[in-house]
Amino acid sequence: MSKSDPNSKSRIELTDSPDEIRSKFKKAVTDTTSHVTYDPVLRPGISNLIEIHCAVADISPEMVQEDCFLQAADSGSYKTRVAELVIEYLKPIQRKIAQLEKDRSFLEKTLLEGSTKATEIASQTYKEVQQAVGFI
Repeated sequence: MSKSDPNSKSRIELTDSPDEIRSKFKKAVTDTTSHVTYDPVLRPGISNLIEIHCAVADISPEMVQEDCFLQAADSGSYKTRVAELVIEYLKPIQRKIAQLEKDRSFLEKTLLEGSTKATEIASQTYKEVQQAVGFI
């Protein structure tokens, strides 16, 4: 999965539905070895899934490997498991996004405040640059 790839199917987006997330994980590229081991150099596909698992569950790659070994998990079943973990992890974020999308006036106010603050900072920085290069 890649956040820099222009193809939206290459990454999980915060607004993806559970079905979209499951589909993306199911199609995630791994290798022909079915057991779950962490080796970013030799097994980048499954290692990426392990890193996602670690991020959403706050555990180490070693813990993931041990758990998968004890459950005799293969890469196919592991993809399903990671998808479900990500779905659960994103639920509160998706609820907050939905809540914010309903409050248009709050979003517009926040954008205006951010724009004003950014303009003030940029203006000060611009003056400092002009002074530093001798324009004023």
